[in-house]
Amino acid sequence: MTDSEDEATNPGAGVDSGVSRHLTLWLQGLLAAYLVVIAAKAITLVIAYARFDSGTTVDDLGSIAPEALAVEYFEVLYLPIYVLLIVWTFSAHRASRTLWPYDRRWSARWAVGGWFIPLAWFVIPPKVLSEIHRIAMAEHRDGRVNSSWTEVPTSRILVTWWLAFAYATVAGGISRSVIEGEGVIPRGNRVATVQTAYAWSASANFVQIATAALAIVFVRQVGPRLQSDVRLGRFSQGR
Repeated sequence: MTDSEDEATNPGAGVDSGVSRHLTLWLQGLLAAYLVVIAAKAITLVIAYARFDSGTTVDDLGSIAPEALAVEYFEVLYLPIYVLLIVWTFSAHRASRTLWPYDRRWSARWAVGGWFIPLAWFVIPPKVLSEIHRIAMAEHRDGRVNSSWTEVPTSRILVTWWLAFAYATVAGGISRSVIEGEGVIPRGNRVATVQTAYAWSASANFVQIATAALAIVFVRQVGPRLQSDVRLGRFSQGR
């Protein structure tokens, strides 16, 4: 018997009571803390960029952004956020199966596995989250939704979040590789190239602020609709 067949014949199989309220709150709290850290880093990068002038030499590059380097230590917050977001996604997927225990495009395996496939994390996680969102936001009757959940529009917040995430990841990665590998840049072009990289890095961090804020809004919107109350059908369309 397949997973989907087992779910159809026994809707409660393998499904817990819903997304933990504490899990949702912890994720929001860490995202908020990360937002503050990224905002601080973005400001330090703007300050560093402003220090470049016609007199800046290659020898100045190593000490032009000491504040940004100090703030980077706090970016360790990204690891627990990444782990908690995967756990939250898996929990939300299981809870959404309480509402719709039948066939769907993205299984619980993708809710976790999609985060670990290089480049696929730009595509699979948002598709999984979109499906969860549409089920969660559909009208609930007696703890279930009908097939009309497929007509619920994709979350604009989710789309914007992931587009911002993609930009911040690519732009930040490129600028970081330039800044950290400045030694291989021809000496005559090094100052101008690194200055441009700081500008891109600052833009990536400002966009990352929006990414964190949008993630908070999305989690706050979907999480409560998939808590244990969802099984009692206490939510309805528009609430």
